[in-house]
Amino acid sequence: MNEKPLERLNYHNGQRLEAADFKAEQDYHIRTKRWLNKSLYSAGIARGLDVRPIMEGPKKDTPFVAVGPGLALDHEGREIILLEEATVEVYSHAGTDESTVVGNYLVIEYAEETIAYEKGGCAVRAEGTSANKSTTNWGGPSRIQARVKFSWAPFVPHPGSNQIVLARVELAEGCKSVRQIDAGARRYIGAASAATVRQYALEGEREVAFIPKESFPPPKQGEEERKDVQVVGRVYFHVRGRQPNSVTLFLKGAEFSPLRYTEMGIHTHSSDVGVGQGANTDHASAIDQHKHSGTTLSAVNSTHAHSAFGFVSNSSYNGTIPPTPGDIPNLIASAFLPYPDGPMSINAPGSGNATFDAGTPPMMLRMVTTVGTSGPGGQTVPHIADMHERVGMEVRDDTGHGHTISGDTGDPSTLLPTRDLHTHPFSASINQYGVKSHARSGNPLTFVNNLQIAIDRVNKTIAIRDQIVDSVPGSQKPAWQLGLGDGTDNHPLANPAIDAVPIRLDFLPGVTFAEGQHVIEFSVGLRPDGEANGGKILYNLYVE
Repeated sequence: MNEKPLERLNYHNGQRLEAADFKAEQDYHIRTKRWLNKSLYSAGIARGLDVRPIMEGPKKDTPFVAVGPGLALDHEGREIILLEEATVEVYSHAGTDESTVVGNYLVIEYAEETIAYEKGGCAVRAEGTSANKSTTNWGGPSRIQARVKFSWAPFVPHPGSNQIVLARVELAEGCKSVRQIDAGARRYIGAASAATVRQYALEGEREVAFIPKESFPPPKQGEEERKDVQVVGRVYFHVRGRQPNSVTLFLKGAEFSPLRYTEMGIHTHSSDVGVGQGANTDHASAIDQHKHSGTTLSAVNSTHAHSAFGFVSNSSYNGTIPPTPGDIPNLIASAFLPYPDGPMSINAPGSGNATFDAGTPPMMLRMVTTVGTSGPGGQTVPHIADMHERVGMEVRDDTGHGHTISGDTGDPSTLLPTRDLHTHPFSASINQYGVKSHARSGNPLTFVNNLQIAIDRVNKTIAIRDQIVDSVPGSQKPAWQLGLGDGTDNHPLANPAIDAVPIRLDFLPGVTFAEGQHVIEFSVGLRPDGEANGGKILYNLYVE
C-alpha cells in the first residue's frame, strides 16, 4: 500500500493558512498515532464494550442487546470509542447450506461522519481576477465526528477486516428473545510484537475409561471396599505472549489396545487348605466292634523242648561229624552253655555227670572228654578239653507241635458305641499375587461412548457437539447429535474413512485463552447398558 509522506506545517510570520494546511497538520498527528497503535498492539478490545441482553427493547417481540462504553483498536490502529451505552437490535442469519456454521456475531468497527454543514458562504475573488474565473468556495461541513458501527456477521471476521467481535448472541426459539450471550468469541488487544507470539501444534493420544465397582469381585475380609475406576485423559498446553487468534482441536477415536488382554507376566499363586470338624460330631476314638476267627490250626502242646547234642575230640579223632554210634565210646557228649552264667552240668556216657562252677574263666567254653586219656588201671579218665580241640554240635527236634488261635479278638465291653457316619468340611483359599488392584470381569474395552470434553475444568461437551453438528454434512448430523462416539467404529468420531472435524475451542461460550496454562480433559461415564466404557482418543491441537 502506497502512503503519502508525513508532512506537517512549518509556521512563519505572515503565512497565509487555508483549510488544506490545517488538514495536513491533523493528518500528520492522526497517522502517527495510528501507526503507533498498530505497531504496539494487536487488534481487539482494550476496555469495556460488554454485551448484555435487554428484556424489553424499543420494539415488542424483538430481541435487543446493550453494549457498554469502551475502547477497541482495529487492524489499522484506529481507535473505536463508544462513550455511552448503545442499544442494538439482534438479527439472525440463515445458513446457505447444511455445512454452514451460522453464528450471530456482533461486531463493531470504526466509522466517522461529517456534520455541522455551513451554507451560504461567499467567494473571495483574488486581486486581478475576473468574475468568471474559479474562486475558492466557502462553506461545507465544519466537523468530522468519530462514530462506531454495529453489524451482525454469520462467521468470525477475518483478522484484517477491521471488525472486532464483541459477542456471539444466540436467540431463543421463535427468535423473539435472547437465549444466551457467548463472550468467548471476544478478542482483546495484546502485544503486537511477533517475537512474543508463540504458536505451536501438539499431537498425541490419551486413553479414557470408566469401570464400575460392581465389575470387581466382592472384597475379602480386611480388604478395602470396591470403588469405581475412572481414567481421565488430560492435555496441558500454555499460551505465551498474548491471546492466540485461534485454538483448534482435531479429534479421532481409536480402539483400546487389545494387547492389554493378551499379555501377562509369569507369576505364582499360593494356597491355604484346611479341614474343619464336622458340625455336632465328635472325633472317632476307637475302631468299631469287630472280631477275627481261626479254625484251621492245631491245639497248643502244654510243654515241649528242643535238645542240643555237642561233642569235642582231640585232633586225632577221625570219626564222622556228627558222630555215628560207633564213635560214641570215644567221646563224652553233652549239651553245653556259655558261662560264667553257671553252674553248668555236663553228662558224659559211662562216666556220670561233671559240674563246673561259675568261677571258671568267663566266656571260655570247655568240655569233658575221655578221648586220649587213661587212668592207672587203664580206664578212661575224663578231662577238660579246650575249644582248640575239635568241636561238633547238633540240635535235634522232639515231637511235632502246633498253635491254635481260638475265640474273638478284642473285648466288646471296652469299646465305645459305634459312631454314625459323618463328614468333615473342607475349605481352600488361593492367596492373591501381584499388584493390589483387582482384575475386573465383563466385556473388553473398545471404542469410547459419549465422550465428555472439559476446558479448564468446565464441561463444554454440549457446546462442542453443537459446533460439530453445525459444521458436518447432513449425513453425519444424526450420529453427532446423539453424542461424541457410540462405542463402535461406525460413529464418525471413530470411523477411519471420515476425516477428523476441526473444533474451534476459542469459539466456545465462556472460554478465554489468556496467557498461562490451560488443560483439555477427556472422560467417559457408563455405557447406556451400564457396562464399563473406554477407548483411545487421538488428537491434534493447534495454537495460532
